[in-house]
Amino acid sequence: MAQTQQGIYIGRQITINGTNVNYWYGIPYAEQPIGNLRWMPPRILATSNGTKEAYIPNACLQEFDFGIQRTEACLTLNVYAPENATNLPVFVWRHGGVTVTINYRQGLFGFLADEELYGERSGMDNRKTTGNYGILDQIVALDWIKKNIAGFGGNPKQITVGGESGGGISITILLTSSLVSKGTFQRAIVQSGSMWPHIMDTLQEAINNTGNALRSITNCITVQCLRNLTGDQILTAQHIIASKRFMGIPAVPVIDGYVVDDILENYYARGNFQKVPILIGSTANETTSNTYRMFGDKVNSTQVEEFLKTLYNAIIIDEIPTIYGPISAFHNPFTYLNIIYTDAWVHCGARRIATRFSNYGLPTYLYTYNHLVSAAPSWAGVTHGVELPMLFPTILSYYYRNYTFTTSDQQLSSSMMLYWAHFSYNSNPNYNGNSANWNTYLASTDSDFVVQIKPHMRNHYYYPTCSRLLGQPQMMVVSDLEEIFVPLLEAFLCSPHDSRGVINSLLDQIPQTFANSQETETILALVIQAGIQALKEANCSGKIYVFSTTMPIAMAPGKLSNREDKKALGTEKEKTLLSPVNNIYTKLGEVCAQNGCVVDLFVFPNNYYDLATIGEVCRISGGEIYKFNYFSIENDRERLLDELKRNFQRTTAFDALMRVRTSTGIGPIDFLGNFYMTNATEMIFGTIDSDKSVSVELKHEDKLPDDGNTYTQVALLYTSISGQRRLRIITLALTVTSSYITLYPACDLDTIMNYITKV
Repeated sequence: MAQTQQGIYIGRQITINGTNVNYWYGIPYAEQPIGNLRWMPPRILATSNGTKEAYIPNACLQEFDFGIQRTEACLTLNVYAPENATNLPVFVWRHGGVTVTINYRQGLFGFLADEELYGERSGMDNRKTTGNYGILDQIVALDWIKKNIAGFGGNPKQITVGGESGGGISITILLTSSLVSKGTFQRAIVQSGSMWPHIMDTLQEAINNTGNALRSITNCITVQCLRNLTGDQILTAQHIIASKRFMGIPAVPVIDGYVVDDILENYYARGNFQKVPILIGSTANETTSNTYRMFGDKVNSTQVEEFLKTLYNAIIIDEIPTIYGPISAFHNPFTYLNIIYTDAWVHCGARRIATRFSNYGLPTYLYTYNHLVSAAPSWAGVTHGVELPMLFPTILSYYYRNYTFTTSDQQLSSSMMLYWAHFSYNSNPNYNGNSANWNTYLASTDSDFVVQIKPHMRNHYYYPTCSRLLGQPQMMVVSDLEEIFVPLLEAFLCSPHDSRGVINSLLDQIPQTFANSQETETILALVIQAGIQALKEANCSGKIYVFSTTMPIAMAPGKLSNREDKKALGTEKEKTLLSPVNNIYTKLGEVCAQNGCVVDLFVFPNNYYDLATIGEVCRISGGEIYKFNYFSIENDRERLLDELKRNFQRTTAFDALMRVRTSTGIGPIDFLGNFYMTNATEMIFGTIDSDKSVSVELKHEDKLPDDGNTYTQVALLYTSISGQRRLRIITLALTVTSSYITLYPACDLDTIMNYITKV
């Protein structure tokens, strides 16, 4: 039972993972907005007594059906609290410790603006207002929570407000509205809610887009007529209005001069916002679902150009090719559009808000959610809203039907809930045992926290693209799943000659970027996998250069550990250290070879480095390993430059296949070198160059012709650097003899010595 100013509410109890949780559903926090209270600010409930049951949830009237009763009489909230809760922190969640979820009016019911309604002067102090009824609902709900949450075991002085999408936008408004008293809440979480200025109308725009539109569709000329409409009639009209509006959103918050006086950017620029700790962020590929809804997964250049005009003015549009590169550089304009759209719609806004809060010295935490579940469509990536099942696993079925959380999903979900819960508890998301430390946001470093299987702080020069048209390298986000989603695949590859200036800029920035980094855990297999994926998408073969100083020990595919054992030296066990510990890098090498690419590895270890395992990717793909122990710029600079110069400049062919054939009497039985074999006679090379050598051991299998020749033929099929497919064949005729006197003059002593040296 919970005591409130409106009497006692009796809830129910469920057990979740062995913990008893009390819950109350459908508690009213204001008079219900029906009849003549439709499109009126919410009215505060009078104090009352009595005992009421609260276990039947409802939802505000809307087009979506989640299996819960939908009604206009929906100004209610739900409370969840551990059994015997006392003075616990409170988390107040609004849809898209003690947790409170609130219902508020949506769509035309919550954001209809009408000139006649504006003239009713229904706001406090007889002020005019229209259009922001859904925001006013939330303000009244927060006031109710502040006054009553102690009865449920919550602390009214420890309230965190949070929301996603439309709920996140609401938080950015509540942070600035003069109607929200200081101290109403102590922290804020904004998920994918930094969409302004795109998501707000001026008063006149709102009146034209909603009030006048609804009157036209329903043939109503008075507010009373509108209030007499049924909820279904309004929903039907709302569907028509939404079909004609940007992104299909029927109504948005309004700059009404009451709840909102100005565009939100101006509030934050002036510092007119609640000075509370904030956690803010978005998903990596926010807009793919919206783009797909409008255009499908294929969009042409003309559609992109027209759509960008809805986001930016002509001056900025002219600069887009300089910032992002030309659209012609992208295989699919869908990718190009979503990179720009996501930045404009969410990413840039989140950074602006984070910068404002950080500049005031407030605890500020910025994140990018970057976990891709296998059930997601290939075009979607990490799109809008996909983080919600991780925070609230019970809603998983609404997002991905017939999908079961993997072990990795469960681990990420647990970590994410802990980060959010600890922020709600003490304004810091970090907790004992977290796998990565989440640093506060500073505009000077512009680092965010990447929420994924292996979370980490990220500077914005990871996975750079270096198009010659860019002023500086551009960040790419690569999910750490085996089936990676790589945005910007088309711009991932560039000409070293054309893009030399940008590449030099990247190399200059790397030491500065990581000068103060304390992170020592690295990944390797997924980095190589991303390179393979980029080459595949570009439909070309090539070489992947990997520079590594430490062994990959981060919790991700390809993770290795120190196998060094001094006690094994000189024993049979020592031989096992020369064999791969697993087949991850072996299989990666096979994938490389099959896709016409090779890995050259430059390692600079100061400690143990498991080359027996990692080196497999080089051996099988046809690559090389360059090892610099205890690298010193004074001692090793020239050697490194010489090795790189030779590697880059030597004649190289790609996607090569070599076959060895012999005449009767002899046959190949063993092959030595770096390559991948698909059968007993064919060798595959990602690349083959003028320094590469292969040794083939031949065995005398049958009678050879006396005083005749035996023949060995080597055929090499390859692609030149200019893209031409070529075939080179070498046939050796070797004299058969049984006399040593005849044998020695025919020997190539240099070849014999080179072979012995290689072996």
